[in-house]
Amino acid sequence: MIPKLGKCGEGDKGDEGDKGDKEDKEDKGDIANSQFPIPNSQFPIPK
Repeated sequence: MIPKLGKCGEGDKGDEGDKGDKEDKEDKGDIANSQFPIPNSQFPIPK
C-alpha cells in the first residue's frame, strides 16, 4: 500500500499544476484592463 500512496503523491503534483495554470493567471491579469472602460468587456478577450 505504501508504494500506491507514493504514486498518489505524484498525482497531487499534477493537480497543483492545474491550479498554477497560467491561463487562470491570465484571467486575473484581465483585471489590469480595468484601467480601461469596462465596456471593453463587450469585445471577446483575444487569446
